Amino acid sequence: MKKLSKILLIVLALLLSWIIMTGILDYDPIIYKYNPFYVAAGTAILMLVELVIYKKIIDKIKNTKIFAVVCLSIFSLLCVIFGIIFKVNPSWDMGSVYKIAQDWANTGTYQNDYICMYPNNVAITMMYMIIFKIMHVIFKISNYISVATVFNSLIVATSGVLLNNISKEFLNEKNRKMLLLNLICMTPFYMYSSIYYSDTLSIFISLLIMQFFLWGIRSENKAKKCIFFILCGLTIAFGFNIKITSVFIVVAILVYSILNFKEVKSKVELKKIIIPVLIGIVIFTALFKFIVNIKFLNDKEKINKNKLPYEHWLVLGLNGNGGYNQEIWENIIKFQTYNDKKQEAKRMIKKEISEYDSNTFVKHITNKLKYAWSDGTYFAPEKLRREPVKENFMHELVLATGKYNKFYKYIPQIMHFSMLIYTLIYLIYIIKNNNFKTKDVILYILIFGFIVFFMIWENRSRYIITVVPMIMILKQKGIEILSRKGTLSE
Repeated sequence: MKKLSKILLIVLALLLSWIIMTGILDYDPIIYKYNPFYVAAGTAILMLVELVIYKKIIDKIKNTKIFAVVCLSIFSLLCVIFGIIFKVNPSWDMGSVYKIAQDWANTGTYQNDYICMYPNNVAITMMYMIIFKIMHVIFKISNYISVATVFNSLIVATSGVLLNNISKEFLNEKNRKMLLLNLICMTPFYMYSSIYYSDTLSIFISLLIMQFFLWGIRSENKAKKCIFFILCGLTIAFGFNIKITSVFIVVAILVYSILNFKEVKSKVELKKIIIPVLIGIVIFTALFKFIVNIKFLNDKEKINKNKLPYEHWLVLGLNGNGGYNQEIWENIIKFQTYNDKKQEAKRMIKKEISEYDSNTFVKHITNKLKYAWSDGTYFAPEKLRREPVKENFMHELVLATGKYNKFYKYIPQIMHFSMLIYTLIYLIYIIKNNNFKTKDVILYILIFGFIVFFMIWENRSRYIITVVPMIMILKQKGIEILSRKGTLSE
């Protein structure tokens, strides 16, 4: 298993190296156009500044708890402020979810054509239906855009709190203080405060799964341990129905446990974890399916007519850079039954594959990697561009069409590549020192899973925002390693 771990991490190191190199030197504009020299120079300067802060300044912060409270308070306040500043009238899929929830809150009725087409969005639709109904009936509030924005901002803020708690399992106090500074500077999180969709919620869910799991592992009280693992199972089931990538952390933990089975088995009783987690999954899944089948997806004829097959996302993943393609969607949706759509999607998959040879397929995969992993904004400005409630100076600073975006656009990009480079440095350190049993490997397996999944599936830089908090943890280890007189050896 040691060899398998080493191979997996070496492949990941090569992939990250390629992403960093091409993302800086051969970037294809997604949101902004960049001068590669400015990105490279800016990244190098930022990395140097972070090293200086780590070595010369961070130790002067004596009280970690107070520092954490201050940083998380600032982060939370900025999430709410920027959530309101960038408030949008919902469009795209977010708009469809919002419309159903709004209609149900106001009238008790709604059109379910959209969720018959995309049953994967039933869970988030249900969540906002409940939130809007509570606000309408109990608090007499009907400004649902503001409700959704504030709620979503608090979700992002709470994600910061969870990240800080989880980091205690991976980082020492010095590294955690550095993580908190990085968190405040991660501007895409503030922009995602206005994007009340599954991408943002998946950040929170992935961290919450990890938090319940760690609480369960740490707890010495049998009853509490069981409760935490049941809650973990409930969250896994909820996350699976919100966005599948939010449960990739579970897969990473399982893969790590298999690769280090003897050590894991000697430290924990697996059945005391597996059984309560499965109980939580079964409870949520049974209740959710019961409610969905009665309330939302009870019109089998409409579902058969509208539902898109999962193969649809595979076709998208095989085309160009793997992003959304309206023509592909129209070619599949025009068929009148689910089976016909499925057969058409399969036909298109075979056609797409047949048109590749080994060279063009490798080029296709590398284009997908670059498209998803070289955008430091994680596609947020594009979503904020669509129907702002009220445009202001911040839109001129952040949007691709903004007059002053030259003063902002390099900030998230150099933050992103600084994070990836430091993450790569720590990965090389692990490989060089054969330290494959460290729990940090769980987070590297998670990154590897995201990379491989989006090589196959529909591809977009906003989809990787879920894994960014975990990469931020690894970044701090990279800073620590490089601060040791630049050595990668023990």
